[in-house]
Amino acid sequence: MIYFLVISCQKNKDKLLYHRDFIKQNWQEMAKNDIRFVFVMGGKPDHSIPGVIFLDCEDTYEHLPKKVYQGFKYIVDNKPDVEAIVKIDDDVQMNDYCIKMARYLSWIPYWGVKLGHLFEENTVYVEYYSRFSKPHLPMIPLKKCIHALGYTYCLNKTSIEIILNNREEMYKGYHEDAMVGRILNNHNIFPVDMGFKLRDHFRL
Repeated sequence: MIYFLVISCQKNKDKLLYHRDFIKQNWQEMAKNDIRFVFVMGGKPDHSIPGVIFLDCEDTYEHLPKKVYQGFKYIVDNKPDVEAIVKIDDDVQMNDYCIKMARYLSWIPYWGVKLGHLFEENTVYVEYYSRFSKPHLPMIPLKKCIHALGYTYCLNKTSIEIILNNREEMYKGYHEDAMVGRILNNHNIFPVDMGFKLRDHFRL
């Protein structure tokens, strides 16, 4: 089974509900019996948001690595049939090809839209800090790595297990996609670039 992990937060619940309805209307038939969708948030459970798993982490931008890690862990712990996980953001609608790739390329350890040549060692993305819930968090430089952009990427079960075995490393930074890439790079796993197939997306 392939699981799409849709990452959201409570302040974006309207986007998430729209996304969920869009999936039901446009993807559910194509997904059929081998693809499932899991919608997650952090923070205190809000029962006015149906069909969402609330994870044991803060619901803030700077805690995104923890949220993604806990989302992977939830699926592995509760869905023993998992073969691969496609992580997507709540404000992204992908083209139909994404489901086809998830179905037929789940054996690939790591694929997405590859990034890795645009920053040098110890780069700080200052613009991201404006999204944080606290104004004076310490800046954590990124280590150079080759990773897939965070809006959509896929990990097979082997890669997911590697991430779950490196929780402390995953929790060291603010940029979940870079942390995933760095951990997998350390195990000689690098993203297969599917950008030419995933470029037809839009943000809500």
